[in-house]
Amino acid sequence: MKQVSDKKARQNRLEGKLKKEMIEQQQGCCVECRKYNPSYLSKHEIVRRSAGGDPLDPRNCVGICVFPCHDRENNKPPEERRKSREEFPFFKGISDL
Repeated sequence: MKQVSDKKARQNRLEGKLKKEMIEQQQGCCVECRKYNPSYLSKHEIVRRSAGGDPLDPRNCVGICVFPCHDRENNKPPEERRKSREEFPFFKGISDL
């Protein structure tokens, strides 16, 4: 089994905490389709890490269904991807973390 560095372990813990806070904030619902399934939500990064997005910035993350919403959003061409949390259909009314 491959050992995880202290830095990566810390980042994993912080991302897990952020995901838990997002699920609570969104009341267990996907901001894309509004289906309730807290155990099936994924932390979606609006601006990808490869494009300079911060995976620990709550303003850069939303909780969406693992399938189909997350896959659909990730497979869009870059020019069609949402650029902010507010562009997701059901984000309105959700307070910031």
